[in-house]
Amino acid sequence: MSKSKPKKAGPTTKRPESMAPLRRALSRRKKAELVDTLLELAQADRGVLRQLTARFAVASAPDELIAATHQAIADATAFDERDINQNFAYDYEAYEEVKRNLGRWRCGWRWS
Repeated sequence: MSKSKPKKAGPTTKRPESMAPLRRALSRRKKAELVDTLLELAQADRGVLRQLTARFAVASAPDELIAATHQAIADATAFDERDINQNFAYDYEAYEEVKRNLGRWRCGWRWS
């Protein structure tokens, strides 16, 4: 008889009171420092980059849009070969970016 795998722990719930100290610390910073920090986080984590790009409706040049869509497709379809016959985590943000980017292309193209 095979042993069942332990379930992965779900995401921890964020308590509003735990965010208060961070809010106070961020409120004391200058705008330029906050912008630099956001850019560093976005550069280090594509998920953060996707969130910021979507939230602030950042327009991209066609070449950048193609590269971002290509990367989002790779992120959305990436999986560990060992998990091929199991349920594995999806990168829903990557799927949303692909959908958003394809919508941007469609609006910019003229169909004949």
